Amino acid sequence: MLCVLIRASYATHSIISMFPSRKNNIPLCTTAYFLLGKKCSGKCAFCIQSSNSISNDSSKLSRISWPELHIPLDKIISIVNNVIEFQRICIQATKCLSKSDRSTIKDITHISNKPISLSMVPKDIKEAENLLSLPNVDFLNLSLDSASTDHFKDIKGENPNAFWEKLSLFSSHFPKKIRTHIIIGMGESDRDLIDTMFKLKRLNIIPSLFAFFPLKGTPMQHLDQSPRNRYRVFQLIRELIFFQNISKDLFHIDGNRLTGIDIEISDIRKIASSGEIFMTRGCPGCNRPYYNERPSQIPYNFHEKPNKKNIQDSIEDILSFFAKS
Repeated sequence: MLCVLIRASYATHSIISMFPSRKNNIPLCTTAYFLLGKKCSGKCAFCIQSSNSISNDSSKLSRISWPELHIPLDKIISIVNNVIEFQRICIQATKCLSKSDRSTIKDITHISNKPISLSMVPKDIKEAENLLSLPNVDFLNLSLDSASTDHFKDIKGENPNAFWEKLSLFSSHFPKKIRTHIIIGMGESDRDLIDTMFKLKRLNIIPSLFAFFPLKGTPMQHLDQSPRNRYRVFQLIRELIFFQNISKDLFHIDGNRLTGIDIEISDIRKIASSGEIFMTRGCPGCNRPYYNERPSQIPYNFHEKPNKKNIQDSIEDILSFFAKS
């Protein structure tokens, strides 16, 4: 099989390139992440792949470098199949996929022995059905990104109502097969985030959370990242809404600001005690090392189980948020 133009996240690329040996300083990556497509025709204001980006560096997605793999596709997937740490494959696709790119997606699904997530927005139900019928494909991710209806068009370059209609349509046709994610720190309010999570719950779509990271060359390059304590609160809230079935009326909001939750501090400590709510929580087997921050920073999403100090510090972050409310 010939070489194809396929990029891999830095950690994935390093593991594949050095197989069967691997340096100890490479972060453990439990999903093989691939990127297909030319510079995107989408207009996401936070993304370096966007048509709105003036950056000459098209090798990045979020803060991660995605170098090309100059290896035949069958060998790439054979390596992935044999790396025991890889629990799944995630294929990220821009909106500019060629026929060759689409063929590559099909080839990967037929060669892989791992479950596969596709991160792309099909144009209609028929295309979504075709993608989900490919071998090993178990999830289709439609990237919501922004929790703010008011800022959605400026951030995503598209109509929020149309996007939500597609999410609703796909989730009703393909129950528990549709995923999405929310990027926290792009001007949304606390009310926006809570409303969005309950809206997604009604659609039976569980979102992943990521933290905004400003990238040079994008329209949002001058924004600061969300305070870590606010991010920790919404990691807790995701758990409460989707897995603890908390009622919406237990959230206290003053204007657009969350001021409290009717939950005991002892219960917060109990829910957070394992540290799982502070980890990357996407499709099964997804951990995305350092996707939201530099390795020198405290992770917004831990890619492996946090230690006791990290867990305790994260709980204190949550409590400090409400202490200032």
